[in-house]
Amino acid sequence: MVYVRHIAAECLRRGWRVKLVTTQAACSEPAVHDLLTSCHGIVVSPALDSVPFPRNATVLEVVKYQVREFRNFRAAHRKIIGRDSVDFVYCVNFDYFDKVMALVGTPFGSTPFGGMLMRIRFHHRQCGVVSPGGAGEMTNRMLFHQMLNIPSLKLLTTCDELLRVGINSWKSLVSKVRFVPEMATVLEGPSREVSRRSLDVPSGRFVVLVYGALSGRKGVSQLLAAAARSECPERVTVLLAGTADPVLAPVLDGPDARMLRVAGRLKERFGFQTSVAESQLFAAADAVWMGYRGHYTMSGVLVQAAAIGLPVISCAEGLIGWWTRKYSAGEIVDIDSTESVLNAIRRLVCEGTTPERYRANARNIARLHGPQAFASTICDAIGENAPCRRGVAAGMEAA
Repeated sequence: MVYVRHIAAECLRRGWRVKLVTTQAACSEPAVHDLLTSCHGIVVSPALDSVPFPRNATVLEVVKYQVREFRNFRAAHRKIIGRDSVDFVYCVNFDYFDKVMALVGTPFGSTPFGGMLMRIRFHHRQCGVVSPGGAGEMTNRMLFHQMLNIPSLKLLTTCDELLRVGINSWKSLVSKVRFVPEMATVLEGPSREVSRRSLDVPSGRFVVLVYGALSGRKGVSQLLAAAARSECPERVTVLLAGTADPVLAPVLDGPDARMLRVAGRLKERFGFQTSVAESQLFAAADAVWMGYRGHYTMSGVLVQAAAIGLPVISCAEGLIGWWTRKYSAGEIVDIDSTESVLNAIRRLVCEGTTPERYRANARNIARLHGPQAFASTICDAIGENAPCRRGVAAGMEAA
């Protein structure tokens, strides 16, 4: 919803009318309330149904899910188009139905449309990114090519700066793909001392922040295992913040978490984090944990860390590892090795010049990743493909 807020604000600044099409469940979320408070003039339409992603994410179940979402978005568009003139539909996340759309065409009738694709990686190994291969690479490449051939698809935005490189031979289709630097936005918060007092973190600690949707893929158990080792400096404190998936319960009840909690070296702030709370979390941190498992696409948290000059502790895989390595924004670890994670933490804590170098590099990169640049790039592309003269730019966001 952070993406939606900034894109909508830029649309309104340009004099476009904006209709946000989402689910009834999303309308009651704090993020939507924040959006309506900050962006006066948006019309919200709960025309989308909530379609749960399958727990058993086999290929067949994912295909069924995409079919349901495709029909969901098509039905929502038909409701909207019957009442309003729409110049352009922009989907904040195409990943809900991109494969089905490649096979059967647009769900938006004759309306020009575009959107962002986040989980695309068939080109990664070709571009030097550490990523698993497999037969699916060729299939996904063919489906992506087929999707770009849809005539009314005018725009595909991506935070993956390598995607255009990976499809450079596709001639005219490449022009539909627009790179948008991943957005970083953290409010300027209180001082580190004030933030730490509010989080009950004693002064003098070295705080490693784990932020966002806390799932099994965030590598929390690996970080806690390293922090609990006797060789880890005692001032290292882990700060977990965000919505915790139930699958993490055994980890948070495990011996490493219990030992760190008793020692005052594990702080937990679970649940939705407001922008003010977020600013306190980042202000309190010395480094940000990015040792994710099986995450091969870009991360907003990575760029948020860079925006305020925090070094990261990163996995080697995917765009997170590639980005950290290319821009020297932090330590890269083998997340399956407690020793590797421990050594990275010790370097950051004990070698003063190392984190300073990472902080300087991060600040230089972050200048390109502001919310204004993100939203302007998307709106410029929308305006080029369908000048919004009839007054409505419809956005689609599922919950």
